[in-house]
Amino acid sequence: MKCHRIRIGPLIMAVLASACGGGEGDGPKTFDDPAGYSLEVPGGWSLSDRTAGDGLIRADITGGDGMGIQVRLLPLSPSGFDAAVSRLLREYIRDMSGHWGGGMAETERTAPDAGEKALTVRFRATRDDGSVWYLQESFVSAGDMLVVLQGGCPWERRDRARAAFDDMVDSISFP
Repeated sequence: MKCHRIRIGPLIMAVLASACGGGEGDGPKTFDDPAGYSLEVPGGWSLSDRTAGDGLIRADITGGDGMGIQVRLLPLSPSGFDAAVSRLLREYIRDMSGHWGGGMAETERTAPDAGEKALTVRFRATRDDGSVWYLQESFVSAGDMLVVLQGGCPWERRDRARAAFDDMVDSISFP
């Protein structure tokens, strides 16, 4: 099985910087990935389906106020969930710290009730411009699929964003 390296810095920052969100009247949406999983996007959030290109990024989801999340799909490596997540977290911290020129501190780990195995890790990140951000990376596996959600927002909006991010993670289902 081929391993994929995730380079997230510029990609997630583009989503976060351009997040303008949908109208508050927009109802919830279902994102059905042809690869075989789905998730619910909260009302008021915009969904850009990226599955036509069959690339690493499957969806961009924005909620306004600088809140954004990307949905990625990776093959689960033969080393298993724990080894894959450990490697991906190290790469995420290195890439985000390098891209922003600041630091990241892990603030919490939780095990959502989604898929066969899941983990969410939350961070407080600082940029070299002095701004502080909330970042979250979640992993949900089933069979040989690993769904990865990477999101963030300005620190002061973290409670609202975290609730929406967690709802999306909890909603992931596999056939």
